Amino acid sequence: MLRILEEEKMKITNIIGSPRKNSKSCEIAAAFCNTAEKNGAVINSYKLNEMNFSGCQGCYGCKRDKNYCVIKDDLQEVIEKISETDALVISTPIYIWDVPGQVKCFIDRLYSFKDSDWKTKLSDGKKVIFVQTQGREEGMFKNVSEKYEQIMKTLGFSEVHIIRACNFVNPNKEGSI
Repeated sequence: MLRILEEEKMKITNIIGSPRKNSKSCEIAAAFCNTAEKNGAVINSYKLNEMNFSGCQGCYGCKRDKNYCVIKDDLQEVIEKISETDALVISTPIYIWDVPGQVKCFIDRLYSFKDSDWKTKLSDGKKVIFVQTQGREEGMFKNVSEKYEQIMKTLGFSEVHIIRACNFVNPNKEGSI
């Protein structure tokens, strides 16, 4: 992962998947992005919970008519940034044995990065850093990060790096969203 930070003017798209403000997954992703920024990277961050978007509609518009997702909502800009970015950071907690719905809907929309022959539309060398936090021990939910690692590779990302933070419970007693 340190190689990622050594590249000049690297473009990073940071997807914040937790609906909670100041969550552990946000904190870890912020630390990564702050370090990258200090090393010259350009960061574009998006909080999924503050965006208006829907999941993939299975319309195949991205395969037939256009070279991109045809749904007009807040994710259009994000998907465009990802196609131009060098690295994608996705930070997410685990809720009910998987990523929150916002993250799943976002990842489903990345289906638009595959063409009708199931080849990637992404340029070579794109990286993903998948940050997963959970309130349970390390042995739990490992299959979640493994599943999303395979999805990212299938979409055409060259490298997938997993950061798992286990046994974290957000001490925020106010439960702010």
